[in-house]
Amino acid sequence: MEYLKENEHITCQFEEYAQLISLICGHIPNEEFEKVTQDLLNITDNLVRKDVTRFGKNLKTWESIVCCNLNPIKTKTLSNAIEGLLPKLMVFLQESIYDENLFNTIYEFERIMIQTNHVHLSPHMIDILILNSTLFMQKENKNFKKTFILSISLLDCLLRHRKPMIMDRLPPFLQQFRVILKSLCQKSNSDLSLEDVFVREISDCAHELEKFTRNLVYCQKDMGRIAMYLIADILEQYEKTTLYPGVKIHLNNCVYSLISVCDQHAVTYLMRVLSSASTEIFKLTHTTPHISLSFNIAYFDDVRTLMRQLTVESQDRS
Repeated sequence: MEYLKENEHITCQFEEYAQLISLICGHIPNEEFEKVTQDLLNITDNLVRKDVTRFGKNLKTWESIVCCNLNPIKTKTLSNAIEGLLPKLMVFLQESIYDENLFNTIYEFERIMIQTNHVHLSPHMIDILILNSTLFMQKENKNFKKTFILSISLLDCLLRHRKPMIMDRLPPFLQQFRVILKSLCQKSNSDLSLEDVFVREISDCAHELEKFTRNLVYCQKDMGRIAMYLIADILEQYEKTTLYPGVKIHLNNCVYSLISVCDQHAVTYLMRVLSSASTEIFKLTHTTPHISLSFNIAYFDDVRTLMRQLTVESQDRS
């Protein structure tokens, strides 16, 4: 109870502070606002190097300014300042060790910035945000699920709120999908003999990836030309790693979703470029109706057996 009271007090303080920032930024002249954002950017640059704790609080100030209702001149000034801030955040995420509170603060700032329509994001800023998304989960930490959720939530936020710009840079955006997929499968290797609690968390992460894949498939016109590459990535992971059944279910659903936007040319391409094992898996997946989740586990156990047989036969021939 004491913690909840303290947390509520901090929240109230921040709301009051945000309102004060909004009043100040809304009423000062344009020239003064430009000086304020430049000074704040310089302070942020110093804090990144010297004082991580104050750096997190400093981001809350940026967050308050982003939420302000500004005139067009101030909005452009703010966008220019944020364009200078984002590379600093990227370097910080690359070089720092994992800090749950600070990483949450960075994610929350980037999320609000993406969702705030009056903040103009240049192509360069979008590129940095795409790269930043997977930096969260590339840090060594004891809670893979939390960092996974941060990464995939930021990608999903970009897709939902900045869709036109994301569709213009779909290949680099989906490269981050590949990074997330590989990381998930590495953690989901059944040979690791993980505890039941961690297996459930990994399955939850796979479910989040499935939901993100569905959101991608909604962009049918753009995804139709690139879904086949994601299917190939998933099938490749089935070849490399023996996954837990709970993870297989959700990855299988990802494949079904992606197949739904593939035309005959994409199917033909996959048949031509996939390995022998992946081709057989794809044939089964492509021709088998998506019956139920409970069916998927037994189905992919059969597929795994088939894949091993094909691998042995290929080795014998060589």
